[in-house]
Amino acid sequence: MATNISTSIDNSPSGDNGSSPFEGESRQLIDTLQKIVQHAGALLEVDNCAISLLDAEKNTLMTLATSEEPDGNPRRIHFQTSEDMASWVAAHREALISNDVSLDPRYKQLSPSPKGSLASVPLIDRHDFIGTLTIRSAETDAFSPDQLHMLAIFAEQALLAIVLARQAELARREVSRVKANFLSMITHELRSPLNAINGYLDLILAGIAGELNEQQREFVQRARAGSEHLFSLIEDLLLLSRADTGQLRLNREMISFPAIVSNAIEELELVARDSGITTKVEIASDFPLIYADAVRMQQVLRNLLNNALRFTPPGGNVTISTQTSEDQQQVEVRVRDTGYGIAPEHQKRIFERFYQVPLADVSRSSGQGLGLAIVKIIVELHGGQVTVESKPGEGSVFKFTLPNL
Repeated sequence: MATNISTSIDNSPSGDNGSSPFEGESRQLIDTLQKIVQHAGALLEVDNCAISLLDAEKNTLMTLATSEEPDGNPRRIHFQTSEDMASWVAAHREALISNDVSLDPRYKQLSPSPKGSLASVPLIDRHDFIGTLTIRSAETDAFSPDQLHMLAIFAEQALLAIVLARQAELARREVSRVKANFLSMITHELRSPLNAINGYLDLILAGIAGELNEQQREFVQRARAGSEHLFSLIEDLLLLSRADTGQLRLNREMISFPAIVSNAIEELELVARDSGITTKVEIASDFPLIYADAVRMQQVLRNLLNNALRFTPPGGNVTISTQTSEDQQQVEVRVRDTGYGIAPEHQKRIFERFYQVPLADVSRSSGQGLGLAIVKIIVELHGGQVTVESKPGEGSVFKFTLPNL
């Protein structure tokens, strides 16, 4: 005997965080389903045609596409304890027509009592119920078996679109997982020899192999800076692979932010000097300790500074400043440059992976397009937000805020 369940209607936005109508489905699939219900509704001459998919976790049907004018609020149908039509179709996995819903006992609990006709066809993938295709009319005795047959044909089209879209998404995720695992393996393999190189260069700079003259020391320092830059790129790639596989974690503790800033500036000292750019730090001596991941914060500052140096012409300056909210519960960090500035059309995309803003000075490297994307990932993982303010020819200010709880 089929399980008796019922439904109630909830017009509140789906999800607990105001997310998209059904996060498991792509925008392209939803657009396809919308076309199907529009065509079905027009051909069958009904007041409304809708496709709802099962959200098993929340035990609901979520209406993804409807021929009615959308009001901006997706509709959920919650399964409860007795029966109505949507629940009957889900439980019995059979098509159903009710040509006078006002007399249908499944709708007696609703107030006001609905009127008209309703027909619904289940969407079955192999043996799994995944949703319904439903039509409604304000008229009684509106639907015939022939119309139900036509509705079943549209249901097959919808089911095929859903299955293909979900298979494509699974394939995409598998490719992403394989790429992330490969990237993680390669970066781990590269870190070991690079650590050895950095270690020996540090020993040379410390004078273990003998005193260096001024030129030798500069050469080794440049080799060390280049090696450190390569190491930072590997760290960036490793972070992306961990983020893509959901393995990125923070190791938070109370840290000294001025010390983090000092280390980041030291790493890029040669780059700034070669470019003729002055770096400034405007942080109060009594700036409080912050609760953050020191390694990741170093990564954020290094990428923001590197970005600022790349977009600032010789003779310019880059300034790091901080401030806290009155209750000390939030920290704001600013990296300001006197560079070329960023046009509005680029500001919308600069935090995307691999996106590169064209440089005014074409002789300078435009980078890999990863730095700002990584800044965004790390800051948001801390519960913060990163923004940019910029005008062409007037420099840029990158700001990020962190909760300091």
